[in-house]
Amino acid sequence: MTPESGYRRADAGSLCADEPGATPAWRSTIAAAVLLAPALAVVVGAYAFFITAGFSAKPPPSQRYYNMLADAFLAKQLHLQQLPERALLEQADPYDYKTSHRLWRLWDASLYDGKYYFYWGPLPALVIAGVKLAAGPETIVTDRTVVLVCNIGRLLVGAVLFVLVRRWMFPWLPVWTPAAAVLVFGLANPYLYELGRPGIYEAAIACAQLFLLAGLLAAFVATHGCRNRRRELLLVATAGFCWAAALACRVSLLFAVAALVPLTGILVSLREPWSFRRFSAHLAALAAPIALVLLSLGAYNYARYGSFTDFGTGYMLTGQRYAPRMSMVLPNLEAYVFRRFDVTCRFPYVSTPFFARHLTPAWVRPDSGYIPKEPLVGLLFGIPGIVFAVSAVVRATTGFARWRSRAVAHETQTRVEALSTACLVGGAAVIVGFAGLPTLGVWFSSMRYLSDVTSAALILAIVGFWTCLPDRNSRTSRCRARSVALLGATFATYTIVLSVLLGFQGGYFRVIEKRNPALHEKLQSALSFCDAESVPDRPIRKGHDGHGGGATNPR
Repeated sequence: MTPESGYRRADAGSLCADEPGATPAWRSTIAAAVLLAPALAVVVGAYAFFITAGFSAKPPPSQRYYNMLADAFLAKQLHLQQLPERALLEQADPYDYKTSHRLWRLWDASLYDGKYYFYWGPLPALVIAGVKLAAGPETIVTDRTVVLVCNIGRLLVGAVLFVLVRRWMFPWLPVWTPAAAVLVFGLANPYLYELGRPGIYEAAIACAQLFLLAGLLAAFVATHGCRNRRRELLLVATAGFCWAAALACRVSLLFAVAALVPLTGILVSLREPWSFRRFSAHLAALAAPIALVLLSLGAYNYARYGSFTDFGTGYMLTGQRYAPRMSMVLPNLEAYVFRRFDVTCRFPYVSTPFFARHLTPAWVRPDSGYIPKEPLVGLLFGIPGIVFAVSAVVRATTGFARWRSRAVAHETQTRVEALSTACLVGGAAVIVGFAGLPTLGVWFSSMRYLSDVTSAALILAIVGFWTCLPDRNSRTSRCRARSVALLGATFATYTIVLSVLLGFQGGYFRVIEKRNPALHEKLQSALSFCDAESVPDRPIRKGHDGHGGGATNPR
């Protein structure tokens, strides 16, 4: 068989293939897409349920921080229209929480030169400003809406990705496997828990994850192979634009994006005999939009603070300054991987307390500066199926090494499979390894920061689990195959059930208990195994409703 014929075989079924008409592969893909509909409906319904505190008639109030920033942009200014109180400005040090915490201030806003600014990425506010121009300036888009839209967008990107992964990498799996993957991908912790307080913190992360995964999807499709180079370059540029948009939402993803760009450029270029010119074109298509966004963010910062690299975190009105330290890395790593949860006999049976000193290991000393301030469940306890990620990494590395050895009969077909697998698994591993780096140095860990890496970790886990499932030609015993399938199903069920139970906790502010007490009492009365008991947790004080106005709100 000639390399050209192998190229066509490898491209058969590709999104970039030119052949019209349905094939068996297309029919299988369409069947998988149809089965996605009920899974997507279940996940979106769960999002709607938890973000409204169980469809409460009095849903919790939502921040409007991005709406405020959009109003500022429409007023042709960078600072918020709301001005600080004179009493706050008259303080000797308005940033000192101990001396000014009794004064009203816009929590976590950046106070500079007598004006309020936000350090969060401006892209969602720019989109909201466009919505206001189209629908009218009186239109209000809450941060809750941004969180819901971006989470649904992330879910849809994941659904498309799993359909393509099954079609191109695991065609022997049943057509319903992408739907099962979507259920885990959409319902895993911390997504339901975070809907209890869908503020600007969660909005910035959710939007960034949407664009980060959309870029990974575009890179995966480009690496799998387009015979039309123009389409291939378009997909590479799409990945670059998506990753640039992710930075415009959350600039802390810069380390991950900086690693994704050369990885994608190299892998896409290796589809054909190496050409530095072709690699340069791919690299330029990836890097140009990212460079443009970084320059724009620098100009945005300079216009506000007189510095291209100052995002305003040093001027935040918060309880404790953001000052990353290397000594916080190990405590944070331990928390994000191994933090457990409390178990109780009352529904929802699990609890993620504030200030969980009893859940931190003895080597994390109280005087170290690290504070287990916010609720958190580590990846291994929240998503135990992440252990399958090892199989995905092994598949990608061995497949790439096998192709590089050139000891295969159909080199082109093996090359496409090796490069596309390396792009997907390598890209997801890069996100897991680099997206959370900036938050490892802060003095506390948080459930929302877990979202920086959870989506990519779930992709690795699902691809790894599918790798462990034998194909039709495998000599694996039926008992072993069933054992692997049972283990994966058990991990998936545990992951979803735990996340739903954590969602019923109601986020930071127990919004279901506070905003839908009838539902909360009914569930506790029917499902609890014991009478009321005290569960160690942070007391909910006035102002802790996620509104962003109280001086005691957590970051």
